[in-house]
Amino acid sequence: MVFKCKNCGAKLKIDKSAETIKCEYCDSVNKIDFSANDFYRKMANNSKKYTKFYLILFVIIFLFGFGYSFFMNKQLINKIPFTDNETYYGVPKYNYSNNGGYLIKNNNDEFLDIVTLAFNIEDSQNYLQIIDGKTGKRTSSIKIDKEIKSSLVVINNEFIFLAKDDFTLTLYDKTNLAEIKTFLLSDKLDKYYYSDNKLFIEAYDNTKQIIDLKSLNLKKENFTKKIKRRAGKYTHKNFAISGGITYSVKKKEKSSKDIFSIIAKKDNETLWNIPLGYEDVTWWDGPVMVLTGETIITFGKKYTSDNLGYIIGIDKTDGRIVYEVQKSGKSCRLYDFYFNGRYVIANISGSFHAIEPSTGKTKWTAGNVCK
Repeated sequence: MVFKCKNCGAKLKIDKSAETIKCEYCDSVNKIDFSANDFYRKMANNSKKYTKFYLILFVIIFLFGFGYSFFMNKQLINKIPFTDNETYYGVPKYNYSNNGGYLIKNNNDEFLDIVTLAFNIEDSQNYLQIIDGKTGKRTSSIKIDKEIKSSLVVINNEFIFLAKDDFTLTLYDKTNLAEIKTFLLSDKLDKYYYSDNKLFIEAYDNTKQIIDLKSLNLKKENFTKKIKRRAGKYTHKNFAISGGITYSVKKKEKSSKDIFSIIAKKDNETLWNIPLGYEDVTWWDGPVMVLTGETIITFGKKYTSDNLGYIIGIDKTDGRIVYEVQKSGKSCRLYDFYFNGRYVIANISGSFHAIEPSTGKTKWTAGNVCK
């Protein structure tokens, strides 16, 4: 700040230790007030200090938030019994197909294994894989061409095929996924039916062909059998019969939410009807259930509280809820739900969960879990 003589306007030489200064040109005495100058100087210094303080505070908060998020995700991951030993940046690197998996008889134990398509987030490639139904570990895995769209077909829990958009149908060995033979169809596969060790095929151009699964020969034949559905694809169940009692899961009519109930009937008489207060989150139309032993197992979103996905176990005798166990986040969907002989297998948004029917506890999980 510049101080000038009040009499002649000349620039004064400042001595901060003095309260008055004599002008060297006109000898006038000038009283100097340093308070305004000090105020602005202090404000500038304080502004620098505050800027530095808030910058450091922002960095600390950011690092704390990042660390907390990483810690909580790690804690969540550690709580889930992953069997996947291949990870990418700390998470399982495979996302399994939303089209679901198929059960397959692959060994002599009580567990049916799972054959499925997977996407590797590390190398961005597609894989055909078999997951052990007992442990959740991959027993076989082969890379498939991602440039050609492929659909998985499993016949009679025995025969694994990939139907591709290049009109081919490839048969694989179920023990190690070795390629056995590739058949060239007239068009893309549309419908198929299995009977007497033969695969009856109808392509999109309506050409009909038969594959003899003993001789592995393909021949064109205009068979009269009407193909109504794709046999071999797991059909999700919304009912089960045991001891003359029919157990079913049904949506509540005229509801803004897809709320569903579990109902037990015998000879058209309702034994019990339990509204669950859960919303259907399956990708197909309608909730599903599995009956194993004394327990009915189903899956739904508890919209009345946290909107998270739960496995629900219900006593088949009186409809009493035995357990409710959270399995997924708000935006997760159910793609598969079936019994492999020992566990209930749920494909939730691309990850497989093996659930102990009597407790609802997860025995193993394969794939990147949806939160």
